[in-house]
Amino acid sequence: MKRKTSVTAEAGKQDLVITREFELPVELLFMAYSKPELLEQWMGTKVLKLVAEKRTDNSSLLTIHVVYASVAQRDQMLQLPFAQGINMAHNRLQEILNSLTPHES
Repeated sequence: MKRKTSVTAEAGKQDLVITREFELPVELLFMAYSKPELLEQWMGTKVLKLVAEKRTDNSSLLTIHVVYASVAQRDQMLQLPFAQGINMAHNRLQEILNSLTPHES
């Protein structure tokens, strides 16, 4: 199954970029990152920096740009099942927010 969240890490650089397109309005996506009780449900942390962009009325793009202290530190993080974990967290986020909104038939 293809991951919906992508993690891009260029060789020799100390940062990485995480992107994911959600079937959610940008306001809900922003809420998922700005309301501590929602953030804890899907991510298990309270500290993030991010950018959210509206695509359509019902979809949005999330881009997280993470900069590490060194290339070695970033590469060490990537050796963990990081991409799989963030994809799973984003899947939970989609499910949680879908349960908060009424769906049209």
